[in-house]
Amino acid sequence: MKNLIISIVMMFCAAFPLHAQNKDIEGVISNQFKAFQMDDFEGAYEFASPNIQRMYGDVERFTQMVTNGYPMVHRPSRIEFKEQQEKGGVTYQYVYIIDQQGRGFIAEYAMIEMENGWKINGVDIQRSKDIGA
Repeated sequence: MKNLIISIVMMFCAAFPLHAQNKDIEGVISNQFKAFQMDDFEGAYEFASPNIQRMYGDVERFTQMVTNGYPMVHRPSRIEFKEQQEKGGVTYQYVYIIDQQGRGFIAEYAMIEMENGWKINGVDIQRSKDIGA
């Protein structure tokens, strides 16, 4: 019985950091969505990893990429956080997005943990096979 209680306590303790990690990652992505909603591209750019910032070079190029290539991220109608997965040392957060036209997308956010918290290190967006949500 004692071993069972110890096992349950250890499972709870092991799951708690993962839950905190989930919320931290969701918070970063949510805050970037909020920045996009307010057209605060400088603020949104701050959630990008140094690799992404180097790739685009400045906020203006980042802004053009988002507004021209990712309208579902710039102006989503709705977002819903799905599962997280760890692959090759990278944590992926999946987000279901409904755009302004009612189309569904699955965004795979590659997240990396830095000294100052989680950063977005890339996003792969695919049309969802779902119709509506």
